[in-house]
Amino acid sequence: MKTRLAAEIGKAAALRVYRHLLEHHQREFRQCSYDVEWHYTPARSPFRRLENNCRPQSDGDLGERMCASFSGAFERGYRRVVMIGTDAPEMSARTVRHAFRLLRRERAVFQPTTDGGYALIGLAEMVDVFSGMPWSTHRLMAATRRRVKCAELPVTFDIDTAADLERYRQYSSSRLKKTSRALPPLLELK
Repeated sequence: MKTRLAAEIGKAAALRVYRHLLEHHQREFRQCSYDVEWHYTPARSPFRRLENNCRPQSDGDLGERMCASFSGAFERGYRRVVMIGTDAPEMSARTVRHAFRLLRRERAVFQPTTDGGYALIGLAEMVDVFSGMPWSTHRLMAATRRRVKCAELPVTFDIDTAADLERYRQYSSSRLKKTSRALPPLLELK
């Protein structure tokens, strides 16, 4: 659940937003040319019943959980690993394929977000971008750039606040004009 969003629009509305974004990602990543794993928390989450290839996240703060997921993937033999957040509505299988291509020649790739964080992180080797980072702040991507030389994908946005949700509405409306595939209306702000 998105706690900052829930504080602004209520828990039930934030849960609807989260479910909508999750459904988008399930559709987008259902058939890919690469392996997809879904990592969730808490370990008792009903999410594990929604998709194949699900793993509970380890304990710890966000950085510790991300580090454990990357370490586990490398230990299982993966040479390039990309992790995305499910709160970035523009995220696509195409974006992830682009990240994998960049990782053929780069140690790390990120997709920054407009709020100073990032929606995608890809690594070709373990790099310390997880410990001592200002998680959930506008300083995260800047701190990451100071820590590691990396490739960057075009800036995107994620949904953490009611203002982000409004931006998503505008994005959805403009997308409806460009494609015949309609995105369902999400919800009304309270």
